[in-house]
Amino acid sequence: MEKKNKLFVDPSPHIHHYDSVSKIMWIVFISLLPAAAWGVFYFGLPALNVILASVFTCLITEAVFSVWRKNSWKLIGDGSAAVTGILLAFTLPPYVPLYVPITGSFFAIGIVKQLFGGIGFNIMNPALAGRVFVMFAWVGAMTSTAFFIPQADQSFYYKDNEKSAITLEAISSATPLGMLKNYISGKISSPIPDYKDMTSDDSVIDGIPASFPKSLFESEILDNQDKNNQTALLNLYQLDSSQTEYQLKKDLSSNEKETLKQILNISKKEKSSASLLYYKSYTKDLFLGKAGGSIGEVSVLFIFLGGLWLLKRRYIYWHIPAVFIGSVAALTFLYALSKNLILVPEYGAVKNAFLFAYLHVLSGGLILGAFYMATDMITTPLTLKGQIIMSFGIGFLTFIIRIFGGYPEGVMFAILLMELLVPFIDKMSKPKIYGWKNNE
Repeated sequence: MEKKNKLFVDPSPHIHHYDSVSKIMWIVFISLLPAAAWGVFYFGLPALNVILASVFTCLITEAVFSVWRKNSWKLIGDGSAAVTGILLAFTLPPYVPLYVPITGSFFAIGIVKQLFGGIGFNIMNPALAGRVFVMFAWVGAMTSTAFFIPQADQSFYYKDNEKSAITLEAISSATPLGMLKNYISGKISSPIPDYKDMTSDDSVIDGIPASFPKSLFESEILDNQDKNNQTALLNLYQLDSSQTEYQLKKDLSSNEKETLKQILNISKKEKSSASLLYYKSYTKDLFLGKAGGSIGEVSVLFIFLGGLWLLKRRYIYWHIPAVFIGSVAALTFLYALSKNLILVPEYGAVKNAFLFAYLHVLSGGLILGAFYMATDMITTPLTLKGQIIMSFGIGFLTFIIRIFGGYPEGVMFAILLMELLVPFIDKMSKPKIYGWKNNE
């Protein structure tokens, strides 16, 4: 008689979750698409070319190495290569030559990932390793085309090394971290571009600013005036030929000078200096993604929203970005307070320190690194204690490199260094077996 009850013996795991590796990877990829769309909108078609070149090279390299290692080329469908490609593109300048993302993608997938055994076996984040490789391989390409601030009111046209008979979509600019670095070293008087730093001649004429950036003049100066004052300002400040700056009209009469002084001191909210007005606009632009940087660095808002979505789905641990960001914020705040750094003269020491920390948190790749790099499932410690140690270590190293190192940015170096220490951190943070007592 046939037995109705059968005993099945299967290897673990015995409890399965509805989230597969492929599903997680593609959801991570989708969470990055809004930031990618903003980067393309802000920088134009060159940013799209870099993203596509990076993603497709990662997919092709994954397929080739999978076949070479006698696996199916269909492994590219798990989404891990696509995530590596888009993350690598986010760390690159928008106008970099295409051979840079192509080579970086090949190195990230072929060397860092596949040669170590494929997904789950790499000892460091492939995207960051690819970024470091191309940064040292093509220093000139990575710096000469590194950072541009587009002008949205100009039609798109970009051509390398041509400066005549064309309309440029972007103007070269120092990055926010670069300005912070120059400020700390004493090369500039403030990390926020002041009017005195923006004019080559007399920046102030009889106490009146000689020029204003277009966005600042229109959004902060004009908006705080009544209709009569707006008309007077537009008569006395004229938009220059580059359409980026309002310049003071020459040969002002004494009456016009007095009128301007009165108008510029009138505000519906508060009396503010030029640097304070710029600070309000500048810090808002940092968060909304209107500052110079790499393709993914300027999308702080969308990166943050994507990270919150991953947190909601419990694909990443909240304490990793929290400790990382919090440690950088705390260390930069204490440093600014100890050095009595003055960014805005109207602010006290504590408020200036908060501003310095705020600029460091929102500048560079810190938010991208906190939510998408440091939380890599493969290269993070296994225990909560180990993850907190790693996150603080990344924050501490980022602070050291940014403030005292030779590079203005330290996120990628900090993450890669701490990832190499993960086996040691796991060993040191391994929980004790319940009921076990070490023999002294």
